[in-house]
Amino acid sequence: MSTYAEAIDSVRPAFSLSNAMQSQTVSISQSAAVTDTSADELRRRLIRDADTCVACGMCLPVCPTYVETRTEAESARGRIALVRGLAEGRLEAGAALVAHLERCLQCQACEAVCPAAVPYGRLMDGAHALMRQTGAAEAAGAADRIAWFLRTPQRLSLLGSLLSFYRVSGIQWLARHSGLLHAAGLADADRLAAAPHAPREWAPYYPAQGTEQGQVALFTGCIARLVDGENLQAAISVLRKLGYGVHVPPGQGCCGAVDLHAGRGDEYRQAAERNTRAFEDLDVEAVVSIASGCTAVLQQTARDAVGLPPVRDISDFLLHVDWPEHVRIRPADLDVYLHTPCSLKNAVRKPQAPAQLLERIPGLRIRPAPADAQCCGAAGTYSLRYPETAQRLGEQALAHARQANIATIATSNVGCALHMAAVAKGQGEPVRMLHPVRLLDEHLDASHGRSDN
Repeated sequence: MSTYAEAIDSVRPAFSLSNAMQSQTVSISQSAAVTDTSADELRRRLIRDADTCVACGMCLPVCPTYVETRTEAESARGRIALVRGLAEGRLEAGAALVAHLERCLQCQACEAVCPAAVPYGRLMDGAHALMRQTGAAEAAGAADRIAWFLRTPQRLSLLGSLLSFYRVSGIQWLARHSGLLHAAGLADADRLAAAPHAPREWAPYYPAQGTEQGQVALFTGCIARLVDGENLQAAISVLRKLGYGVHVPPGQGCCGAVDLHAGRGDEYRQAAERNTRAFEDLDVEAVVSIASGCTAVLQQTARDAVGLPPVRDISDFLLHVDWPEHVRIRPADLDVYLHTPCSLKNAVRKPQAPAQLLERIPGLRIRPAPADAQCCGAAGTYSLRYPETAQRLGEQALAHARQANIATIATSNVGCALHMAAVAKGQGEPVRMLHPVRLLDEHLDASHGRSDN
């Protein structure tokens, strides 16, 4: 079993770690201001987090990049060792080290099985922030350019208009057949682009149907507003049928995940502050989200911010409310493959909620993903930065559904849905992707009868 020292030793040639560097603290890069207080505190926090790892190796079989490469530096344990060396100044933030850290999917599968409760997600976010502070982060690419559009509602609207024009004007056809997409590094962004719409202008409030039993707020996010409008509408519909008034505050925006996980702390804090302001004055039981990746980040924001109401995954929320007696669930004669996003399983820690919710639909045949299923490869913007790895992981995720001969896939995260749909389309086997709440809405009748739950 490798120790921290052996993990670093295994990649020592790539990082030029000399004996002198092991015995003293040195600057991470020639231009790094190591006396900067915020950078120093970040290093201390990273070292404290890294010190909680006991190098037991429990993370190895669940780490997608380690399973694929069998390389210690591509495992959670190896990356923890590298981050500690980086924070202590014993490792230079060269291209090889940065690449090992950047290739982490941040799926947090390691965190879910870790007996020492290492806060791996926080550690990786901090490592990315340190690399940005020291100028070692990867150069801006398509993912960073897209992130710029997601940060404000105005830019998001502009992105929707640009994508719509791109698709209907013939520019998309020209770009695909001329090689311009590959030259600009946007081929994979184009592959992932679903049919976008201008962001919908939601009403600020939707009253409950029948007797009101409570009020909630709905988080609409950013990308979801462009490509996931039907699932957002289904969420409003289900909540109203179950007696909940639904607030959709117009001041909300991106949850900040794309910036948090890339180490852009200032941009993430701006997103957190914007969403806190949007929701803090509402008298609601919870903020519900249909995207598990957003749920995870918003829950972190709620822990750090004063005023943001409790944040819940919508499937988990619906499981624990009282269903009115007049609500009837119509039977379904359908096979559904249920994909569990990493964020729902490893960060939100509510992996069974969608299955338990869908089990209320009589006749629905649910095939859950295998317990050892790994990340589908979406991982936020990962599929744009490492498309080959993301493609392989996406194919593996779809293979489980294909083996069961199921063409309808339900998933609780819009990024996973977009990625798997793109992979399936590329294989010539398009599938129907939808959110569990949309499937429930299609069979939920609040007009008459009695509940079958």
